[in-house]
Amino acid sequence: MNRFSSKDNVKRIDLGDGDWVEIPALISFREAENMASSGDDAVAVICSLIVAWNLKDENGCDMPVTTESVERLDINVVRVIQKEFEGLVELPKA
Repeated sequence: MNRFSSKDNVKRIDLGDGDWVEIPALISFREAENMASSGDDAVAVICSLIVAWNLKDENGCDMPVTTESVERLDINVVRVIQKEFEGLVELPKA
């Protein structure tokens, strides 16, 4: 089992209707520390988690992963990403 994070090792979250979001399959200690230092800024944490997505705006144009686009995300999409993230930071049970 790989114990190190890598930008190439991603987990694709299927949002339905062909939409997806990719987040790291593993979170490094440094990444976790950076997220923790973001404090209560949930938008910054979600934005830092997203490696890529294929989401489009209302005109069918690709949306970049930015603070502004994350702020506009449907709350249910954010909850799905948060749930997947929570699964990444759980310690294995002995």
